[in-house]
Amino acid sequence: MSNENALVTTRLDTLELICFTLEGQEFGIPITSVKEIIQPPPITRVVHTTDLVAGVINVRGVILAVLNVKQILNLQDTSSLSEAKIVHVYNQDKSAGVLVDNVEVVKEVSVDDIRQLESSAETNATYFDGVVQLEDHPLTILSVSKILNAPELMDYQEK
Repeated sequence: MSNENALVTTRLDTLELICFTLEGQEFGIPITSVKEIIQPPPITRVVHTTDLVAGVINVRGVILAVLNVKQILNLQDTSSLSEAKIVHVYNQDKSAGVLVDNVEVVKEVSVDDIRQLESSAETNATYFDGVVQLEDHPLTILSVSKILNAPELMDYQEK
């Protein structure tokens, strides 16, 4: 019985993240906010939208907005779409595809190791839930809720 309780405690103290790269930097999204990872079908551009919206795709009959989060994270966009993936994320009643350069692995991090990240001229920390220092590099955790509720998207959401 005590082993079962220890396992539950351990799981509550950790966070599983789908990890991916954007312009050589590693980011993660909590696995509980990820519906699926998609090989990108052709993305249809939508006129008169913000640069954050890369376009829309059809996923089994459902139209899904694809977001280029590099725009709000102040990252250059130099990667090839041919190697990209789309991480289908959701939060409450909203969902979207997040365009990423490459999906790496699922990593488990200790909740105690997550630190707040300050905004700087190079980084917009508004969309981060924190950062974890791994052995050789930082892993930045993106906030799905904050991305899906980005002010840049407010004009394009259903009222």
